[in-house]
Amino acid sequence: MEYFFVLILGSIMKKSENNRINPRFDAFKIAVIYVIVSIIWIISSDQILAISISNPQLSLWIASAKGILFVTLTTILIYILVYHNLSSIKESEERFFKAFNSNPISIVLTKIDGEIIDVNDSYLSMTGFKKSEVLGKNAIDLNITTSETRQKVMMEYKKQGFIKDFESEINVKSGEKRIVLTTIESITLEGKKHNLNFLYDITERENVKTMLVESEEKYREIFNKANDMISLNKINEDQSAGNFIEINDVGVKRLGYSRDEILNMNPLEIIPLDSQDIMFKYVSQLEKTRHAKFDIAYITKNGKKIPTEVSIHIFKLRGYPVALTVSRDITDRKKAEIQMKKSLNEKETLLREIHHRVNNNLQVISSLLNLQAYSEEKKSRDTLLVTQSRIKSMAMIHEKLYKSPDLTHINMKKYIETFISDLFYLYQTDRDIIQLNMDIEDIEMGIETAIPLGLIINEVIVNTLKHAFPDEISGNIEISFKSQGEYFLLTMEDDGIGLPDNITLQSAQTLGLQLVNNLITQLDADLEIIRSKGTKFKITFKELKYNKRI
Repeated sequence: MEYFFVLILGSIMKKSENNRINPRFDAFKIAVIYVIVSIIWIISSDQILAISISNPQLSLWIASAKGILFVTLTTILIYILVYHNLSSIKESEERFFKAFNSNPISIVLTKIDGEIIDVNDSYLSMTGFKKSEVLGKNAIDLNITTSETRQKVMMEYKKQGFIKDFESEINVKSGEKRIVLTTIESITLEGKKHNLNFLYDITERENVKTMLVESEEKYREIFNKANDMISLNKINEDQSAGNFIEINDVGVKRLGYSRDEILNMNPLEIIPLDSQDIMFKYVSQLEKTRHAKFDIAYITKNGKKIPTEVSIHIFKLRGYPVALTVSRDITDRKKAEIQMKKSLNEKETLLREIHHRVNNNLQVISSLLNLQAYSEEKKSRDTLLVTQSRIKSMAMIHEKLYKSPDLTHINMKKYIETFISDLFYLYQTDRDIIQLNMDIEDIEMGIETAIPLGLIINEVIVNTLKHAFPDEISGNIEISFKSQGEYFLLTMEDDGIGLPDNITLQSAQTLGLQLVNNLITQLDADLEIIRSKGTKFKITFKELKYNKRI
């Protein structure tokens, strides 16, 4: 019978382990079963003893043993039940305190009036208090929160019966303020209601949010206060321009549309039809380099065209391609360019006129010398002709500059060929007797180098025509002008009687050779004279740099 009683209580224990425990009901069931089984056991066992044993002493002894056995078994069972329940409570408490203290969220257990019963480690870490400093006190006593904040929380709690994610500011021990989300749930402990408070610290999140807001405000301020129009538009799957996503205040003001109107448009709608080809030219470049810069016109709402310098960058925003366009109004620059071009044209015209007049004046002087030469004796005439050729070499420079596209450089091929032909004509040289061979490279050269070079050519060729072929003997004159990297090589040679060995540029007595020597120095050139089968002049030099006039 005792064994049957133990099995019944054991099954109740097992059932209690597998199902949610109802302390009052389960305790009542055990008590009722215990009473019933005890009564049945006492009555039935006494009757069995009375019927089966006639010896009173034996019956008394058996009854005593039966009682002792019953007490022993119930004692063991009660011990097992109490031990099991106490162990379960202890394990439950250990799990609770482990979860309580290791939870990253601050947890505070309080009475209904706010007195703190317990706090976890996260709460102590957040507030900086020791546990002994907070137990038995409330948040107002600790200056963690204000009475106004607590009133708001309690009003909300009374209204809803709970608090969920109530945002507030608390003070920690160091005086620093933290922002928390508070959730309060009601629990019953030892028959009394308590509040379980969860405080989730969102200070860092709010700081980041504040920084993001401030950063966005700062960049939006820069975006809207920029001098240029800045816009952002989508890029469609076919790489065509999609609608505007954003545009700054400058763009809205400059185009004359409202912001809402622009955000329902795409860039092609603000570009005149006759300018859209410019945009299409740069589509392939944008696909390759993701960047393009060009000038184009925008058209405002009232139809006015604005010349604009556009810089486009393509990048991904939230995984989708967009175009960032910075558009600068270049109206003033275009006006300045037109004015500058007009001014340059005027100056160019003036400079051409100056070169033309200098050329005319030099030609007049040359003509006067020519007339004077033929009225003088031979010696005087030769001097005048040489002077005339020198003037003519300079006059021709101004003539070529007058006709030159840029007014600073002349074509040396045309200059040398024309000038040598004029010298042959001036000195009445028969081309059938003296053959002229020229190999001149097509080279553009500045006036700084061309004038001294022309005078050198004049002196050497005039000297050759006058002295290399006496008594009308036949011969050849060869002129070559080539570029050799950054250097130039001018070669003038003849197969006449040759320059006497005793004549050098340094010791020359004639004005012509002295002039050649000075001009060679001016050009910083190297001169080599070869006296074999006539005379050969080899001049190597660099083009002189242009010296700015003050």
